[in-house]
Amino acid sequence: MLQKIARAGSRPVLLLDTADLMLHDEEARQRLLRLLDSVHTAGFSGLYSTRPQEAALLSDDHLRRYDLQPYDDAELDHAVAALVTRYCPDVPHAEVTRRVRQATARGLPVAEVCRSPLLLRMLFDLSAPAEPELGDVDVTRLFDAYWQRRVIRDARTDTETGLRARAAGNLSALAGHAAIGLLASGLPGLPAATLRETTAVAAGSSDDPASLEEGLAILTERGVLVPGGEQVGFLHQTMFEFAAAKGLLARSDPAVIGTLTARATNHGGDLFVGAVLEQVLILAGTNPLLQDAAHDAVNALVTSDSEAVQAIGLVAWGHYPTLLDGATNTLRTAGASALERTTRILPTIAGKPAGETISQLLRIWQSTNASDVRTAVLDAFGRLALRTPRDVAAAVDSLEPLHTFAGTTVTPAMRRGFLGILHTISAQARLLVRSTLVAMLMNSDDRECVELEYLARQWSSIGDDHLLAEIVRALDTEGPPNHTVAAGFGKVIAAEWHRAGTWHRAEPWADFLAIAVNPGPAALTLRDEATLHAIGAFVVTTDDDRCVRVAIEALLDASDPRVRDVVCQSVLRGILASGSQATAVLETVARSSLATIGYAAQKGRIDERQQLLLDLLAQTRLPGTGIARFLPPHLETQDWKADHRLLRLASAAADHGHPTAQRLLAEVSRTPQTLSTPQLDALFSTRTAHMPQSDEVFDAMVSIGTRTGRTADLEKIVKSADRRDGRVDRYGPSLLAHARELMAGTDESRHRGSRFLAGLMAKIDTEMAWPELRAVLDDVDDPKTLVQLIQALWQQTPAGDVSAQLDYLGRFIEVRPGADRPVVRPLGLLTDISVAVASAWAMLYILGTRTEAATGHWPVVRTLGLYEVEGEEVFVEGRRFLIVCDYLARLGPVDPHRAGANLLDYLAALSTGEFHGDVPVWWRRELRVAVQHACALGDHKIIESLVAVCGTLDDRIAEVITTAIAERHYADAREHLQTLGRADITATLRSFLLELIRSHDRSFGTRAFPEVFAAVTNQYRRAT
Repeated sequence: MLQKIARAGSRPVLLLDTADLMLHDEEARQRLLRLLDSVHTAGFSGLYSTRPQEAALLSDDHLRRYDLQPYDDAELDHAVAALVTRYCPDVPHAEVTRRVRQATARGLPVAEVCRSPLLLRMLFDLSAPAEPELGDVDVTRLFDAYWQRRVIRDARTDTETGLRARAAGNLSALAGHAAIGLLASGLPGLPAATLRETTAVAAGSSDDPASLEEGLAILTERGVLVPGGEQVGFLHQTMFEFAAAKGLLARSDPAVIGTLTARATNHGGDLFVGAVLEQVLILAGTNPLLQDAAHDAVNALVTSDSEAVQAIGLVAWGHYPTLLDGATNTLRTAGASALERTTRILPTIAGKPAGETISQLLRIWQSTNASDVRTAVLDAFGRLALRTPRDVAAAVDSLEPLHTFAGTTVTPAMRRGFLGILHTISAQARLLVRSTLVAMLMNSDDRECVELEYLARQWSSIGDDHLLAEIVRALDTEGPPNHTVAAGFGKVIAAEWHRAGTWHRAEPWADFLAIAVNPGPAALTLRDEATLHAIGAFVVTTDDDRCVRVAIEALLDASDPRVRDVVCQSVLRGILASGSQATAVLETVARSSLATIGYAAQKGRIDERQQLLLDLLAQTRLPGTGIARFLPPHLETQDWKADHRLLRLASAAADHGHPTAQRLLAEVSRTPQTLSTPQLDALFSTRTAHMPQSDEVFDAMVSIGTRTGRTADLEKIVKSADRRDGRVDRYGPSLLAHARELMAGTDESRHRGSRFLAGLMAKIDTEMAWPELRAVLDDVDDPKTLVQLIQALWQQTPAGDVSAQLDYLGRFIEVRPGADRPVVRPLGLLTDISVAVASAWAMLYILGTRTEAATGHWPVVRTLGLYEVEGEEVFVEGRRFLIVCDYLARLGPVDPHRAGANLLDYLAALSTGEFHGDVPVWWRRELRVAVQHACALGDHKIIESLVAVCGTLDDRIAEVITTAIAERHYADAREHLQTLGRADITATLRSFLLELIRSHDRSFGTRAFPEVFAAVTNQYRRAT
C-alpha cells in the first residue's frame, strides 16, 4: 500500500495513536517495528504516540523522540472548549475558557492541573455536568476528589452525589490494599493474577477470592485501575502513590511512616517508595496521631546524603513548616536540587496561607547563593505576587535588591525573575520598583534593553520626569549610541510623553520634530538616536491621527544622511511592523508620494522622499503583498527600467504580486538583452533578488542570471536556496553546463566557474565522475575556491570505494593517531592552512557518511573527530561530534561491543578538551542511538563506564547519555546514576540526574519491598 501511494506521487504522514498498546506483546511489537521500517524506507513520515514508559521499546534508529509538554495558552483554550462540550455542554464554553485562563494567569495552584492534559480532563470529569471549581484546587486535592467520587462511591451513577456513599460501593480499602500490593512488589503494574495475590496479602485477611476479584474488576470498570497489555496498574502514577498513602494511613499507625522512611533513605534512596512516602507525609500532616512520626521522618529525610531524598522531606516541610527543626540552619545543608524542587512546589500548594509560603521562600533565599535556586525563588514570588502583591512587595524589599544587583552573581534568569515580580507589584511598591530598575540598569554588563522594555511597559504606573532623569544618568546618553539601547530608551521616552501629555498641541510637536530630524553637525549621541526611536514608538501608540501624520511627514522629509539612515533602517520599519494606525497612515502617505514614481523615474526627478521610501522598500522584508500595495499598479515596463532605484525592487514586487513587475521579469527572462549591464546590476542588487519566494520569480531570476552570465548572482541564489525544496535541482543540468562552460574559458572564467561549481556541489548531486571532478580540483590555484570545492566534496562522493578521494585529500593533511599533533600538513609542502582544515573536515565526512562503519577506519575517524589541524589539544565542534556519533551508531548493529568500547574511548578523550556543540539538536539523536547500541548487549561494565564518564563531560552530552541508558537499562544503571548524582558535578546536571532517577523510579519501580506487608498486616492484626 505504501509503495502504491509513493508511485502516485504523494508523501502522506502516518499518524498512529496509542502505539504503546502494541508494545506489551513481542509479536505485536515486531509488527509495529516492521511498519516503522516500511514507512521510513518508502520515504514517508510517521508520528507515533506512546506513554513514556513504553517509548524505549520503539527501538528504531530513525525515530526522534518528542516529549509532550504542558498545554500552552492556545492549546489550553482548545482543550477547555472540547472538554466543556464533552462534560458540561449546557455551560457556555467561552465563559469557562475565560475562567480557566484567569486561574492560570493568576498562578493559582490549579494551574498545574489545567496545564496537564490528563488532570484537566479529570477535573472536568469529576465536576460533570457542572463546570469545575477552580479556586483552591491542587493535584493532591484533585486526587482526593477522585478518591471520593470514583473509589468511595461511583459518582457517575449516583443521582445525588451529596448522598452518603453506600458501604457496598465503597472500595477505598480494596484500592488501598491494591496499591500497597504494588508498592510491596516494587512495580507500578503487575499481571492481573499477581495483583490479586499481592492485594490479598496486603488485606491480611481470608476474604473470599471471588469478592476480591470482583472488587478489582469494579475498580477497573470505574477507571481507577487500568490494564496495559498484560499488566494492570492505577490510571496515573500519582494516583497509585496517593492510593498507597491512603491505604497505609487507613489505621493511623506511626510505625508505617518509620518503615517507609528507612527504605527511602537506604541504598542511595528508593524514590519509588519515596514518592509514596511524600504523599503519606502530605496526607498525614494534620493527623495528631502521626505528628511525631512525620516530624522524625522529615528530619531524617532532609539530612540524608541524597538530594532526591532531601527533597521528599523538604516538600513535606513546604506543606507543614512545623515538621522541620531549625529550618534556617538545616536548609543551609540541603542540596541545591532539593531546594529548587521545593521552591517550585511551594506556590502550587492549595489552602496554604500566602504569608507562610513567603516566609519559607525567604528562608530558602537566605540559605543559599545558588543561582538556580534563587531564580526559582524569584519565579515563585512572581507567581504569588499575582495573588498577594503587597505581601510579596514587602518580601522583595527584604531581599535588598539594590545590594543584590551591585554584586556579580546575578544571572540573566534572575534578572528576568526580578522583572516578573516588579511587573506585578509596581502599584504597591512604586519606589522599590523604580530604585531596583535603576540599579539593574547601572549594573547590566550586557547593556541589553530588557529593563528598558519593562520600564516602557510600566511607565504609566511608576514613571515620571525624575525617574527619566535617573535613567539618563545611568545610560550616559551623551555618549555614542548603542543601537539596541537607543531603541529601548526611545520607548521609555515615548512612554513619558504619553504619561505627561507632552504633545497634546500641534505647534510644539511640529517644532520638536523639526529639531529632532536635524540635530546639527555634531556626532549623533545616544539621546539623539533614542529621540528618533521615541518618535516612532510614540506614533504607533497614540490615537491622534494628526500627530501621527505630522510625525511621519517629518521623518520622510529628513535631510540629514545620518538621520535618514536611522529613520529608514529602524524607525519606519518599526512603524510598518507594528500593524497600528500609524502603519496605515505611513502606507497612505507612501502611496501618495509614490503615485508618480513612474513619471519621476522616466524624467530623472525622483525626490528625496521618494528615494527614502524606495530605500525602505528595498531593505525591508514586508509580509504578503506589502510592496505591491505601496507601488502604483499602473507602472509600465519602461518605468521599472528608467531608474535603478526602482528596478532593484522588481523581483520583490513580483514576489508580492505586482502585475507589471511580473511582466517585466517574464520579458527579461525571454530577452535578457533588453537590460543593460548596469540595469542588471540594479535588478540583482538586493537580498530579495537572491532569495525569491515564489517559484515563478525563482525561475525568472535563475533564467536571467544564467543567460546573462551573472555567475556571482547565481552563486548567491543557489546558496540561499533550500537544498530540500528541489528548486535548484530543476535547473541542475543548465547550471552545471554553465559552470562547465566557464571552466573551459580564460583563467578568470575558470576561476568563476570553479567557484560556482562549488556552490552547486553543496546544493545538488552533480553526478560528476571522480576523474572530471579531480581535474577541476587540480586546476584550481586559488585557496579560497579550493576550500569551497573540498568542503562540498563529501556530498559528491558516492557510498562505497572512497580511496581515490581519500588519497587526494591526503595531499593536504596527514592523520597520525597518537602523535603529539595528530592532524598536520605534510612536510615539505606549502599547504594553505584553510585548505588543510577543509580537507580534514572532508575526510571525516567521507569516512563518516560514505563508507560502511568498520573498525579499521576508527583510528582516523576518532582522531579527526577530536583534533583540529596542527592542534595539540582536544577541540570538538558540534558537527564533528555529530559525524563521530553517527559513525558509531552505524557500527553498533554490526559490532556492539566494539562500538561501545570506541564510544567510551572517544568520550574519555573528549572529556580532556573543549566541546562546542552549541546546537544539541544536531547531534542528540545520533549520540542517543550510539549509546543504545553500545549498551545493547547489557554489558554492565560499559553501562557503568559510560555513566561514570558523564561526570567529566559537557552537561548536554551527559544528559543525552544518561537518558538513553535509563530508557532501556535503568535497573542496571540505577546505582551508577545515583553515584554520579553524588559526585562533584554541576548543579544543573545534578538536578537533571535526580529528576531522571525520580521519574524512572516512579514509572518503572525499584526493588521488592516486602517489609511494607509486615507493617500493614501487623497493623491490621492489632486493630482486630
